[in-house]
Amino acid sequence: MELKKSAIDIVLVTRRQADMVAFYRDRLGFPVQGEVDIPDIARIVRMACGQSLIRLVAPAGTAALPPALPGPILAALGLRAMSIQVADLQSDLTGWKSAGVTVQQDYTDLRPGVAVAVIEDPDGNAIEVMCQQP
Repeated sequence: MELKKSAIDIVLVTRRQADMVAFYRDRLGFPVQGEVDIPDIARIVRMACGQSLIRLVAPAGTAALPPALPGPILAALGLRAMSIQVADLQSDLTGWKSAGVTVQQDYTDLRPGVAVAVIEDPDGNAIEVMCQQP
């Protein structure tokens, strides 16, 4: 296999696309890269995170879809979180808390030189936020 892109894109299926776009754009600073409507199938909003894209997909007829499994990252098997790296976790976490962002795990020194926190988007998806420290 030959990769054509050095990043992984993430697809999040949501009933609350406007809330999700606002969260990723306004709280995390991910710019909207584009939108597409596919009649009778879905509306997709693409958000940039470095070289990766997060695709927020609102399928037609979302009322019948079950919600994502809530809870901490280790509460179930399977894909449970995305992970991003930031320059100043303490500052970012303080801002997210004051903005009402749900914090699953507060600032924790994971190992020497690495700190981590886990926040949630409006649908309850876990976002592991890491910071390398000098």
